[in-house]
Amino acid sequence: MGDAESKPRAFWSSLRLLSPRLWVPLLAVLAATVAVAGLSEWSARRALASGNRVADVLHRMDALADLRSLVVDVETAQRGYLLTRDPIYLQPFARAVRM
Repeated sequence: MGDAESKPRAFWSSLRLLSPRLWVPLLAVLAATVAVAGLSEWSARRALASGNRVADVLHRMDALADLRSLVVDVETAQRGYLLTRDPIYLQPFARAVRM
């Protein structure tokens, strides 16, 4: 057990032997590494949230495009029926009402 305790003590005591000229750059590199890792994580989370918002907007745009297409079909069918009185033009209107 004495040998296991002496290894950590030797490591920490050897670190105390390093001069401040080495500690300052090492601590600066460590701080920069932690800062870059933190900023990277924050940036990744923001990018994921932005991607989710874009996907939601695209989904809504698709739904609106489908609705617009349906309204155009109904208007066309209605116009065709009013001009010709042909019941075939009422089929798209009836389909749209069921939706």
